[in-house]
Amino acid sequence: MAADSLTPPVTSYAIGSLIELDDHVYSIEGVDEFGTLSARDVRSGDVVRIAPEGVAPGPHAFHGDLNKVSDLEIARAMRHFALLSQYIDRQLPKAELPDLSKALGVQRTQVFSALERLRRAPHFTTLIRHRRGRQPGAKFLHSEVEQILERQIKLAVRAKLPLTIKTIFEETEADCVQLGLPAPCQRTVRQRIATIGPELTLRRKHGIRRARERVTPMPGKIPVVAPLQDVEVDHSPLDIFVVSTQERVCIGRAYLTAVVDTFSRVVLGFNLGFEPPSALTVALSLTHAVLPKNIWLSERGLSALDWPFYGLMKRLRVDKAAEFKSPKFEAACRKWGIEVYYRNKKEDGGIIERFIGTVQTWCSQEPGASGSDPKKLRGERDRRESAHMTLAEAEAWLTRQILMRYHLTRHSTLGISPLQAWRSAQAEASEPRAIVNNPTEFFISFLPSEQRVINHDGVRLFNETYFSSEARVYVQPGVKRMVYYDPRALGKAYIDVGAGTEYIEVRYTEPGKERVSKAELEAVRKARNDNNPSLFSTQQRVALVQENRRARAYSQAATRAARRKEMVEQSQRLVSAESQALRTPKAPEGSWEISSELDEQLSTPPRIWSEGPV
Repeated sequence: MAADSLTPPVTSYAIGSLIELDDHVYSIEGVDEFGTLSARDVRSGDVVRIAPEGVAPGPHAFHGDLNKVSDLEIARAMRHFALLSQYIDRQLPKAELPDLSKALGVQRTQVFSALERLRRAPHFTTLIRHRRGRQPGAKFLHSEVEQILERQIKLAVRAKLPLTIKTIFEETEADCVQLGLPAPCQRTVRQRIATIGPELTLRRKHGIRRARERVTPMPGKIPVVAPLQDVEVDHSPLDIFVVSTQERVCIGRAYLTAVVDTFSRVVLGFNLGFEPPSALTVALSLTHAVLPKNIWLSERGLSALDWPFYGLMKRLRVDKAAEFKSPKFEAACRKWGIEVYYRNKKEDGGIIERFIGTVQTWCSQEPGASGSDPKKLRGERDRRESAHMTLAEAEAWLTRQILMRYHLTRHSTLGISPLQAWRSAQAEASEPRAIVNNPTEFFISFLPSEQRVINHDGVRLFNETYFSSEARVYVQPGVKRMVYYDPRALGKAYIDVGAGTEYIEVRYTEPGKERVSKAELEAVRKARNDNNPSLFSTQQRVALVQENRRARAYSQAATRAARRKEMVEQSQRLVSAESQALRTPKAPEGSWEISSELDEQLSTPPRIWSEGPV
């Protein structure tokens, strides 16, 4: 402002005001650029310098908070002081009154009123106009009514319910009427809630837990002195929709699992995929965090970027979700000497929560952003129509945001960028950071696995065939082996052929086939099945079953009838045989029977001999 050079800095003490200090009375004559008061002893005339912190305001001080005065009002008061200060010690000529009134933009009577105030306290703060009416925060209720209202607000906070202002007003009104006191209006209740219980106004919007988090003080910080000493891990759905690789149709939102170093705030690694939060997603992000990322960046066409943050962490700070309680995850952490720390409060993971919030802010600026509150998007155009990035493209986009923006931006807590904090700590470190000597073993130890048989044509996994020349010597039909795979990009698997110490890599037998994630492959197959429903519909199945039932009933009835007819005929033959036997006469008792030998002799015709007597 142009008038800054004409007046001292803004202070609550007016020039010419009197103050008492150590049994001496001083008259303020000025204020230097550091805010120190220049005062003259009224009795001795000595000029001394006084710090304003330990002095009570004098009788002509500016009463009010100068921090709440607008810059325009201060500039107006300083401009008026510059024009009127020359008439403090002399009479204002009548000829100059019209021009001065016009320059000030006030009536003539107001000119004399301003001069009268300046002669009592010659300081520009004297000319600052006060707001008329009730000042903000002024209370005019009866003291007992104030106590009742404050008690009801505190009871509402302790109730842990999303109580409305109307409910608190009715409770306060009932207590006031019972004591014969005038009840406050709802507007007054709303103002007191904003002052005494701001949590109540946030409960209906954010819920009880998040409202308490916003108003509860959370002092302290995690004691760390070096990078990789303490690392935080957490996950959240990414607030942006993703499309498929081939059809470019929206297939939903991806999940982000991030690993952030507590000391330097650098992002050690992350995992972006469609798999829900689980021990697998955490393991994949940890694998990304502890290993160098040069090959990872080159595979995604980001070789020009630098991501030098990696190493084996000493402690892992996680919440008590089920995915962090997996026995396989805990065993893998113990194998590599990582201490798992389960935080009891959400505030213990404030660093990773803040980073995830930053990522969601980046997502909100991109087409296809889903938004964090679906209720706010009602009636608007579906954001899925604007989705344009595949999972691989979203992964590359997030990598650029982290390496080209986040790591280079000054952190408000550190005072420097995360990249500078990491490099400074590494330069001063007395011990080298822990490095994983066997990256492949570390990577595979966290991967999911399936038991499969190595046949002569390869290994079948997710309806795809994997094989390599190294697997030929291990073809053993009927012998199952553990096959580890990376669900983020199928097309490559690892077969355990040495009890966890030796692995062979196998790939798709079909050359040139694109590697996609397991979730995306399942989504594509599901979409294909939905678009090509089975021709064997429900009606046809029901008709077939009914026709089979009718045919089955007819054949069963025909079989029973045939069997029944056969049984009747057999019975009739038996009855006929018995009847025939009964009609045949029997030989009398004591009669002789012709033996078979005699019967044979009698049946033989007689011989006629040619010689001998007759």
